[in-house]
Amino acid sequence: MKSLAKKIIFTIILYSISFISFAQSLSDWNHVLPITDNNQTVVIQFSSTNLIGYEVKAFATKYEYSSPADQYNGVGPSSVSTVPVSTSVLIVEASEWGESPAITGLAVIGQDDFCDCIGASNGDLISFYININGILVKINNEINYSAHGFVSINTANGFSVNGEDILLGCTDALFLEHNISANLDDGSCSTYKIPGCTINYALNYDANANSNDGSCLVEGCKDPSAINYDEYATIDDSTCIFHYPITSPINNGWNMVGFTNKDPLDITSYLTENGLINSFDIIKDITGDFWTPDVELLNTFEPGQGYLMYNHTGNFIYVNFTE
Repeated sequence: MKSLAKKIIFTIILYSISFISFAQSLSDWNHVLPITDNNQTVVIQFSSTNLIGYEVKAFATKYEYSSPADQYNGVGPSSVSTVPVSTSVLIVEASEWGESPAITGLAVIGQDDFCDCIGASNGDLISFYININGILVKINNEINYSAHGFVSINTANGFSVNGEDILLGCTDALFLEHNISANLDDGSCSTYKIPGCTINYALNYDANANSNDGSCLVEGCKDPSAINYDEYATIDDSTCIFHYPITSPINNGWNMVGFTNKDPLDITSYLTENGLINSFDIIKDITGDFWTPDVELLNTFEPGQGYLMYNHTGNFIYVNFTE
């Protein structure tokens, strides 16, 4: 397989897959084929590891005509059938070889003079199917059979079921692994949901529950505007804490001002936005760090802190700490 992957000479991009809607069945999947001297080697690469462990098989579309001329005069075939033309092969991890994380390789069996069997003939359309938990899925963009040929097929991410994108996953809502977007079950369901309250500080917390069912009884602040708002609270316990905006008059000279916002505020940005950038010679905190128009050892107003602010304008000015 390693040598096959290195022989890739061109890539066919596959865009989608759909459910088989005609002759193929699981009985076709188990059909045993003879070995002939006219084989076409096909390497199929997959961009996702989700399909590792599933099997791929090739089928040829056969057209029968009432007379040879009907193939060219527009009458069309008298019958159309599909026949298996390969054994089923596993999709495996590509590891260090191949351009994609998963890969498989198969031989499309061609018809020859030594086999009394139905195989692929030059020019036949060859389709590839994936057996996903008993569901046969077709990979579109068929190739044409060519005896002794070699083709590499890159499936990229183009998979669909009945026109919808395929997403493998757990499709059973009773399991913790349930993926609401998945439309094809991959057998990954493993942990049953145990509904209950999973918030560990709730009054009715259930240590055995692994799926929150919305039954939690949580005491706390239910007001979103409060600084201690609890999004999980269901019972308001009157503990909400609010920061109200305070407008402070600033005299000429030194003033002590408390910062009442609930979030830090950049000093230079605040003074600039409020037209106060030229009003203060210096602003200091309790540690001695300071801000001046030229030196910024102090960069932010912090919630709950007081600041000495020196107003040099000779007039009353107002500082309004609001968000």
